[in-house]
Amino acid sequence: ESDVLLTRAMLEAHSGDNDGCVRDLHAVQRLLTHQLNSPLLLDQLSAYGCSRLICQAIGAAAASGTLKQGEAEELEQGIKAMAATSGWTEAVNIGERWRYLEIAGILATGHRSADFRQLYPAWNTVDVKAADWNAALREINRCMDAVVAAGRLPDMKARVPAIVAAEQQMHAGANPAAKEMHPAAAETPTAYGVRIAHWLMADFFPVQKISELSTQ
Repeated sequence: ESDVLLTRAMLEAHSGDNDGCVRDLHAVQRLLTHQLNSPLLLDQLSAYGCSRLICQAIGAAAASGTLKQGEAEELEQGIKAMAATSGWTEAVNIGERWRYLEIAGILATGHRSADFRQLYPAWNTVDVKAADWNAALREINRCMDAVVAAGRLPDMKARVPAIVAAEQQMHAGANPAAKEMHPAAAETPTAYGVRIAHWLMADFFPVQKISELSTQ
């Protein structure tokens, strides 16, 4: 939808229809503002990519020199609304955190649907009784706390290495390509629970890249 509206806005600007151009650009702004407040990281990633396109489109419209003051002010308000959104760290703090906690709960209780068993065959091999599930839940929360804290650092130079370190901790010992999730020999329940948590988070989105996109 965003691509269609942006294309139409540029065609309208080229034909001199500034009212139509501003109307479509503002519609995209409202759509992206909604996406940027989403608790889902995938929505955030999609929105950041579209945000760069709309900023280029607004720049082109402004550079034409044909916008009226009211039209320019309307677009400016839309830019401010987009900048004031919660950001990807809140998506991690809420949506991603609870996604992994929920999956851990499904594994711990054994309440796995047929679709779940088919999509994630390796998880069917988890030894439920051998794991300390409290340790798994604590490790998920600890890793999510580290990512959120790193993402909230105001300085980009400090943020990048902090995010890299948090991701390394999150994926430590994980092997998402493995076909079995049995406990290792002499592995304690706590260690097994922590390893399960890392395995769960091994498909985590590249938060360093998302952080760079949000900054741009």
